Amino acid sequence: MQNNMELENKKTPRDFFLYLFSTAGVYYIAGSVIALLWRYVDYFFPDKILGSYSGLSSGLRFSVASLIVVFPAYVVAMRFLARDIDNNPEKQDLKVRKWLIYLTLFVSAIAVIIDLVAVIYNFLGGDLVARFALKSLSVLLVALAVFGYYYFVLKRVPGTKEKEGKRIAWVASVFVAATVVGAFFMIGSPETNRLLNIDGTRISDLQNIQWQIVNFWQQKGVMPSTLDMLTDNISGFVVPKDPVTKEPYEYVVVSGTSFSLCSTFALESNEKNDVQAMPVYGISGNDSWVHKAGHQCFERKIDPELYPVREGVKPRI
Repeated sequence: MQNNMELENKKTPRDFFLYLFSTAGVYYIAGSVIALLWRYVDYFFPDKILGSYSGLSSGLRFSVASLIVVFPAYVVAMRFLARDIDNNPEKQDLKVRKWLIYLTLFVSAIAVIIDLVAVIYNFLGGDLVARFALKSLSVLLVALAVFGYYYFVLKRVPGTKEKEGKRIAWVASVFVAATVVGAFFMIGSPETNRLLNIDGTRISDLQNIQWQIVNFWQQKGVMPSTLDMLTDNISGFVVPKDPVTKEPYEYVVVSGTSFSLCSTFALESNEKNDVQAMPVYGISGNDSWVHKAGHQCFERKIDPELYPVREGVKPRI
């Protein structure tokens, strides 16, 4: 009883905070590593059914940013706790420490079991493809790594196995650093991402303009001769301009209900950064917004049968 009272007296808010932080940190790091490994799988083994690279770049950036910030803080916190245990061996019996370590072991074990069940279930169903197998393997490896490390922490006798602890920290740091550095080759440089975002804005502007042209045709039965005619003070629509040059987008009425929208792009679109549009029935040539770097025009033609003018308006084609 006296030993328990002395141990409780040695427990400080700092201990509670650090153990809580380290537990939350390892969950966050494990989730970020798994997310990053999954995006590696999506990058190298794209699913042609689900689509291309949509959302992959932003997910990569978030995982990389998380690991760059959280992982070093976690390593420092765990190193401090290890030294504190070495200097105060009785603290290894702190309730908050044991509860959080056993909770982490439990969560890791459950993750491994669920992952193995999912692998066997999908294998028996004939659905075990490379993508799923690699993603399951990443969950399994991360969960086993967390379980193994915290089992080591739980069983380590204070003042011993310092070299083993440092070796584990170095191996984990090298692995995390390698995955983060590799991600930069998929994400691209900040300047490239900035140009991609600008091109994405241009595509979004052209899509909005296209729909306003269709609406103008349905309301008036004639194509607008200039984009300025689309400005509507009631609805608040203002024709967007190029986000960089601030010049109007090019618009040409080709003939009848055919028109073209043009812009100048910084980069060429590809399967990893292409801004895809859903097929729009009644507007031919709208399967995608694939473009080259530089000046690019998109030809469109409205089908009057699928987009008829309003009742009482005579089409002027």
